[in-house]
Amino acid sequence: MVGYETTGTVLTFVAYCLATNREWQEKLIKEVDEAFEKHTEMSYDAVRDMKILDAVVSETLRKFPPLLMAERTAVEDYVLGDTGITVEKGMRAIIPIYSMHYDPDFFQDPESFNPERFMDGYEPKHPQYAYLPFGAGPRNCLGMRFALLEIKVCITNILRHFRIKPLPTSKVPLDTKKSIFLLTVTELPLKFEKRTDVKGN
Repeated sequence: MVGYETTGTVLTFVAYCLATNREWQEKLIKEVDEAFEKHTEMSYDAVRDMKILDAVVSETLRKFPPLLMAERTAVEDYVLGDTGITVEKGMRAIIPIYSMHYDPDFFQDPESFNPERFMDGYEPKHPQYAYLPFGAGPRNCLGMRFALLEIKVCITNILRHFRIKPLPTSKVPLDTKKSIFLLTVTELPLKFEKRTDVKGN
């Protein structure tokens, strides 16, 4: 249940990011149309090679990670590099995912929606463990690949038939619902406008 709830939340945030960043929506629509020319339906093989789609979803997960933080408990004493800090056995460590995703030391201009951060050739690259929408290591999210596939297939099928637009009541920037662990919204009004520029649509 929780897995589907977070997947649905991410889909909501992707729709919002596309509605409020029209240039990226148009780039993605072009990529979607080209993919449908090669494949009769969206599948793992189809979305695997869609670079703009991957970048848009990745940047959405940076700006709106479904989990605000992660927690781990040390199973043995561990010295953090040359900091002189020891994490003692049994100590709980909180990883502030949301705060890290907005740290300008890791992501330039973190408030902006910029999928190029996750495309080949973009510099500077963020540190590996500064981006943790699904956690990392042996205890990362087991459903990560399935969730990403669901999100990508759903978005491609939506954009094949619709453009997503904000409504006068859509808030920019977005007001998120206050929570300890999960990032959600109370409401997010958007308009899905039928595309008329697709053959056979």
